[in-house]
Amino acid sequence: ITWIGACDAGDVLGLADGEVVLIEAGPPGVDALDRAACGVVERMLGTGVELVTALLGAGAPAELVDELTDYLRREHPETELVVYHGGQPDAVLILGVE
Repeated sequence: ITWIGACDAGDVLGLADGEVVLIEAGPPGVDALDRAACGVVERMLGTGVELVTALLGAGAPAELVDELTDYLRREHPETELVVYHGGQPDAVLILGVE
């Protein structure tokens, strides 16, 4: 159980400031990760963001960067995306906004 509802094993959770803000039905494949990443970015962009920084974890699929890039180009062309390969083992993707 999370603040926004129930989740099942294998679901993808999107967090902001340590709180679950999105539950994407699993399994945690490329499609679910793409939807979750774009959903969390959309929530974070509500404050007039100019830059999104993505830190890719060790388990991040290569397609995740492509989908996030395409999403921002299509929905928020004024927003720049910078991607780093952090290699963190405990999170597929960490996002920051400025």
